[in-house]
Amino acid sequence: MTPEGLRNCGDWIDGTKVRFHYGAKHMIVVSKISKSIIESALHSIDSDNEIYNCTLPIE
Repeated sequence: MTPEGLRNCGDWIDGTKVRFHYGAKHMIVVSKISKSIIESALHSIDSDNEIYNCTLPIE
């Protein structure tokens, strides 16, 4: 995906203007990198009760 594509699609991370793309359990894409953004993305996945599934080995 192009940088422009990343900026224009995906879910918003709460309280930011950063997009969050989570389509595969082993891959998370954010449109901006920082410790707080990564923590927010992981919190979002955890609030959907999916964080454990993200830690399983890929077969």
